[in-house]
Amino acid sequence: MIDSMRQSRYRRGFTIVELLIVIVVIGLLAAIAIVAYSGIRDRAQRAALQSDLASAAKKMQLARAEDGSYPSSFPSDIKTSPGVVLSLTVSSDPANQFCINGYGSANMTASVSSSGSVKDSLCPAPTTGTPIGGSIPPIPAGTNLVAGFASWTLSGGITYNSSSGQLCASSTAGNAISPLVRVEGSLTSRLIVDVYATQPSPSFTPQSGALYHSDYYGFDGTSYAYNTSNYIGNGNAQAVNLSTWTTHQWGPQTGPNVAYIRFTISSSPSNYTSDTCYRNPQITITR
Repeated sequence: MIDSMRQSRYRRGFTIVELLIVIVVIGLLAAIAIVAYSGIRDRAQRAALQSDLASAAKKMQLARAEDGSYPSSFPSDIKTSPGVVLSLTVSSDPANQFCINGYGSANMTASVSSSGSVKDSLCPAPTTGTPIGGSIPPIPAGTNLVAGFASWTLSGGITYNSSSGQLCASSTAGNAISPLVRVEGSLTSRLIVDVYATQPSPSFTPQSGALYHSDYYGFDGTSYAYNTSNYIGNGNAQAVNLSTWTTHQWGPQTGPNVAYIRFTISSSPSNYTSDTCYRNPQITITR
């Protein structure tokens, strides 16, 4: 009898502390599994988006080989993977080029043109025709919509260094104009750029300066549109600390009438800028 009581005394289940430890361990393993799965899913979606864009580009090239020019709409044999939407854009020279936007899950965007490989930025042109794979999703907020300065249009004394990826001003006035960026459905659009200068400018002495401008366009991508402040364009000048890279941000309003935007970085040595250089451009939106 005594031996039986002793045995029953030591036949205990898990303590609360042990149960809590097991629950915590299971929670940690579940969290790791979810993160790993999300990463695998996103990589698979990115691969599908890039593959669909590359395939569509090849079919556009085949259509041109057969007909002598690129089609104004997608060939009927272009297909998309689940969750991928492709959209053709208006080309300034339809006989010689095309650009296709691609949209995936988790705010993924990319594009491909007749002259290059798949890029993370979108085409600098308004959309046209019927998309494939569903409706064109809203532009993701907080995502960079422009890839570097290589696609910006330069004039005057602003030059681009492809090795460093920088724009730099000189003693001659000039402009660097961004590609057309789709901002449909946004409240504001934001230009973010790193700025560096070593010489003061007349309007900001003892600092230098940077000069920005924005133009707003309607849904055709060419006609000017009024933003919520009733402007078709805005300007902004900012002081630049000397001999150090400083991040500038400027967020003009957009609104329901504005579907596209172009930013301009200007060189104005007689007033605002000196030897100012720029790197790491980003254009984002808020909703």
